[in-house]
Amino acid sequence: MRTGRGRGRRGPAAPTAWWLLALGLACLGGGGAAPFEIYPRAAVQDPARKTITLGYRVRNVGSGRGEFTPQVTLPAGWRLLLPPGPLTLAPGEEGGGLVVLLPDERAGAGEYVVTLADGEGRVTRAPVNVAPQPRLSAAVADSPSVVVGEPYTARFTVVNTGNVAQEVTFTATNSGALPVEVTPGRASLGPGERAEVAVRVLVPPDLAASQTVYTQLLARGRSDAGASGATEVLPGRVPLSATHVTLPLTLSAEADGLGVSWRVAGQTRLPGGERVTLDLGSVSPLVSLERGPLTLSAGRQWYGQTPPGEDAPAPGVRVLYRRGGWAAEGEVYRADRETEAAPGPLAFGVGVGWTPVPGAALALDLRREGDVLRWAGHAGAQGAPGEVTAAGTLERRWWWQAAADARGSFPGGWRAGASAAFGVRGAQALLAFGREVQGDADAWRLSAGGSWAGPAVTLGVRAAVGRSLKETAPEAELGASLGHGGEWGYASLNYAYRSAPGEDDPRRHRAQLLAETFSPLHTTHELVLDADPGARLGYAGTVALPTEVGTFQAAAHATYDFGARAGTLGGGLAWEATWQGVTTLGLGVDTDDARGGVWHLQASAARVWPGGGRLSGAAGVRLGGGEAPATTFKLGVSWPLEVPLAARRDVGSLSGRVTDEAGAPVAGLLLRLGALATRTDERGLYTFAAVPPGAHYLTADAAGLGTARIALPALPARVEVRAAAASTRDLRLVRPAAVVGRVRVEGGGPRFGASAGSNLTGGLLLELRGEGGEVLRTLTDERGDFAFPGLAPGGWTLGLADGPLGRDAPRLGGYAPPGAAALTLASGERVTTTLSLVPRSRRVSVQDGGSLTPSPEPAPK
Repeated sequence: MRTGRGRGRRGPAAPTAWWLLALGLACLGGGGAAPFEIYPRAAVQDPARKTITLGYRVRNVGSGRGEFTPQVTLPAGWRLLLPPGPLTLAPGEEGGGLVVLLPDERAGAGEYVVTLADGEGRVTRAPVNVAPQPRLSAAVADSPSVVVGEPYTARFTVVNTGNVAQEVTFTATNSGALPVEVTPGRASLGPGERAEVAVRVLVPPDLAASQTVYTQLLARGRSDAGASGATEVLPGRVPLSATHVTLPLTLSAEADGLGVSWRVAGQTRLPGGERVTLDLGSVSPLVSLERGPLTLSAGRQWYGQTPPGEDAPAPGVRVLYRRGGWAAEGEVYRADRETEAAPGPLAFGVGVGWTPVPGAALALDLRREGDVLRWAGHAGAQGAPGEVTAAGTLERRWWWQAAADARGSFPGGWRAGASAAFGVRGAQALLAFGREVQGDADAWRLSAGGSWAGPAVTLGVRAAVGRSLKETAPEAELGASLGHGGEWGYASLNYAYRSAPGEDDPRRHRAQLLAETFSPLHTTHELVLDADPGARLGYAGTVALPTEVGTFQAAAHATYDFGARAGTLGGGLAWEATWQGVTTLGLGVDTDDARGGVWHLQASAARVWPGGGRLSGAAGVRLGGGEAPATTFKLGVSWPLEVPLAARRDVGSLSGRVTDEAGAPVAGLLLRLGALATRTDERGLYTFAAVPPGAHYLTADAAGLGTARIALPALPARVEVRAAAASTRDLRLVRPAAVVGRVRVEGGGPRFGASAGSNLTGGLLLELRGEGGEVLRTLTDERGDFAFPGLAPGGWTLGLADGPLGRDAPRLGGYAPPGAAALTLASGERVTTTLSLVPRSRRVSVQDGGSLTPSPEPAPK
């Protein structure tokens, strides 16, 4: 009954308990479904890692505690590197988190949307900006390793590895200064797109010497990239100077209006060591011969330390002798004066010079020109002490130099001067004094200056005082300058003052502003203000704009005199373009007096050839100014030429023919003889025309032979070349033969002399001898197998080699080595053979009674 009573009391209370339990669970469950507000932060992109970090803030706006983990939805192709972590927030509480994203490699720059959802259908859109990242990469796709006197093509691959489209232009250069052709010249590349660029290098057929040419491609767009490939370029034919003593000449001629000038110049060294210099022409003909310390020259030249003909050479003969640090010379010449039509007096001169130590020099010069005795002297020294740094370079900490000069004539006057300079790091100072006496006139000048150059700033000051031959009162000059430079260019401000006006410019003060910029355009500017008396302002500037079709340049200049209220205005435009590095065209128009209507039109063209020839021309016309049009023209040509003087007796030659098995010629095969190289022609013939005497080794290009051909005789082939003699060596290309096989133990008899468990046939040294004396060796593998590939057809002998690895191996004490096997191989044949180790027979005799019982083989250890 008690139990029943208890049930009766619990029965009515059950619905209430279940209701309370459901309410509690609802409250707890309500925390998980509490509403959250998401506030995305600005995304930050890491250009180096290409990742984007997106931060966010979360606020619990519900009435219960809850846990929040945002669900992230990314654009197609994007990856979530760092997912969001869970946040447990009380009502009204805020928290934060972040996610790390990796955009698709093909995603372009721009705005993308990343969504953050709370799992209840509430979605927040977070804008993410992918910053523009222009990038290009370039790589060599194919570049020939070696060419012989022929054009070749290097291929490159350029890829837009950035996220923005680019207009890319392609240019190419090479270390050999050879003409190039680039195809294509430009391309439009979207993100991830690539372009295949071919650079054709034009090799002149008369290339003088072998060289390694580095061909470089430069791709320019919103970013730059480059790549280079190396090619060994060999001469296509032997230059004449390799087989003969030649005199290289340069023939040149120039027509300027109705006047024509010409010149033939060259220099060579004769077999005896003499150096010959030839310079003939319509202006200053000269011939000289140098042998050892003695030099003899004849023609129009300068003599002594002072040109006697007012900056014009005079005709005569000079003898110069050098030995050690001494030099002495003597001359006989005619002291012509350029301003006088009559021939000058006969002159004699001697001079001596001495260099006691490097950096120091003394010189004295005397000469008699008619009734005038001229003299001159010079002394100078300089030094730059330094020390070797840890990197192995010589660092000059300071430097100095000093010099003194004096010259004069009897009768006549004299002048002398001395100067000294000193520098430490970026600072330097200069002091100079000079004096001149001509009759009763006496002039002197003392000047001093200094400058300092820092990483981006330069400073300079200068001062001078003196008196000229035409003035009796002293004159003074002062000056200062300030400059600043950087990657953008350079600018300087200069000021100069002089106490006495000069003949060319009567003003005492001058302020000058100079500027030059390199990016984005190359410009130059000069602004000048002259004052006292009056004032004059002047400006001159240029700007150059390189484009795909050439370089455009504009220039302008103007002056204005405030006292005369007058000025000038001028300027011009010019265009110049070069195609394939060999042809240049130019057009221009300019004026020095725009107000007067005087204009000049010019056109120019030039063409260069790989061998060094050059043809150029220019024409111009002057228009306006109330005068009839005036035309000018100029034409020039220059061409190299080699004149053979005698055959060289210190070199020989090697020639031959390369054929295949059927006797047909093999064309285009690259052959090398030491540092020399050539290719066979269509008849299979080759020639090395200038080979130093002695032993050389003839080889063939492995890529040209391939694996299916070998040369007979075997390469490298030793050849002897004699001076002034012709040697021959023919080659025949055949299919290689091969010998393969195994060394085995014959029978299964006792292994007398062999240790238990030893491998008799592994590691044996085999020898294969050819009928031409060739010796090849190889080791058998653990099974006794061996192979001799790439053999020339003919007779061969196979056997064990002498020595402890072959016939005399200790483990073969109980076996007789196989005899030599004679083999005859045909072209392309593969011969299989076996070498057998035969157990040696031994006789056992019984000396006393008993019986013989075989013992079992020892167990392997």
